[in-house]
Amino acid sequence: MIPWVYRCLRAYPLDQVPSEVRDQLRILTRQIGMRSLTLTGELLRVLDAMSKAGIHAVPFKGPILASLCYGDLALRECDDIDVLVPAKEVWRATELLQAHGYDFWLPTSKSDQMRLFRTGWAFTFAHHETQTHVDLHWKFTASGFSFPFGLEALWSRLKSIQLAGREVLSLPLQDVILLHCVHGAKHQWARLEWVYALSGMLQSNPNLDWGELLRHAQRLRAERMLLLGVKLASDYFGTVLPKAIRQRVKDDQAIPSLVSQAQMRMVSQQDKPVQEAEHYAFRFRVRERWRDRIRYFIYLVRLKAAPTAKDHEAIPLPALLSALYYLARPFRLAHTYGLSPLKRFFRLLRSD
Repeated sequence: MIPWVYRCLRAYPLDQVPSEVRDQLRILTRQIGMRSLTLTGELLRVLDAMSKAGIHAVPFKGPILASLCYGDLALRECDDIDVLVPAKEVWRATELLQAHGYDFWLPTSKSDQMRLFRTGWAFTFAHHETQTHVDLHWKFTASGFSFPFGLEALWSRLKSIQLAGREVLSLPLQDVILLHCVHGAKHQWARLEWVYALSGMLQSNPNLDWGELLRHAQRLRAERMLLLGVKLASDYFGTVLPKAIRQRVKDDQAIPSLVSQAQMRMVSQQDKPVQEAEHYAFRFRVRERWRDRIRYFIYLVRLKAAPTAKDHEAIPLPALLSALYYLARPFRLAHTYGLSPLKRFFRLLRSD
C-alpha cells in the first residue's frame, strides 16, 4: 500500500507531514515502481520466448493485476512473475526457462519434480543473476483445495489487454476476479492491498455482470470465497455491491466471523504454529460444501503426516524402518509445538 499512501500524503501541505516520513515513502515508492517495471520487462521477455517456442502461456497476478486494477504498473508492489501453461507443456516450458538463466528455486531431484508435478500446482524458478522468481503454473491451486477450475476451455476465452504498450493475452475479467478471491481466501486475506486491488477491479468495471460472476463461482464451488472478498472490499473501501449480492452476503452466516478472522490476520503477531492452525481452519470454513471441507481435511492430514528432513535428522532410521517415521511424526509435532495449535484449530471449526 506504500505507493497509495504516498500518493494520498502528497495532497497534504508540507508542514503537515514530517519530511523524513515523506522522503522515506517517496524513496520506497520509487523502488517499488522500478521493481514492478523490471518484472514487467522480464515477464514480456519470458512470454516472447514461450511464444516463439510454440508454448501457450498466459500471465496472471503481478503486473497483469496492476494493469487491470490501477492502470499503472508502478502502483502495485510485485514479488514475482506468474505464468500459466497447459500441463502437457510444463516440461518444455521448464527447459526453456532453464535455457534463459532460470533454475529450480530449491534444488530438487527429478523424482521430487515428478512428485510435485503430480501433487502440486506450480514450479518456482529463480534467475541465476537477477534472482527474479517465476512461478510456472499448470493449476491454480492444489487438488486438495477442491477448486475445479477447468483449464481446457480457458485457452479459447483469453482476452487481449495492453501491458506496457504491448498486447498480451489475459484471463477474462470474471475469472480474474474469482481467482483473486480464491487466492485471498487461500492466504486468509493477509494483505490489505489484495482487498484494495479487488476493490479497484470492481469499481473500474461498473458494467460487470454480477449474476454471471455469482453463477460462475457457484459452478466452481467458490461462492463463499467470492462473497467474502467482495464483503471485505465493501467494508474497507466502500465498494458498492448490487442488492442481490448484499443479500447473499447477509444470508451466509459464516461471513461475519470469516471477515473478523481475516481482519485479525492482517495485524496478527501470534506464534507461527497457532497462526498456521487458524489459517488451516479458515481454509476449511471458507468452503460452503462439506464434501470440499472433508477433501481439504484429508489433504491437510496427508500433508502434515508426511515425514520431513527434520524428522529424518532427529530420528535416524535405516531404510527398512522408514515407515516408522509416519508413526513418530505426530509425537514429534506434539513435543515441538504442544497441543495449542490443534486446540485452536478445532475451536475455530466449532464456531460454525
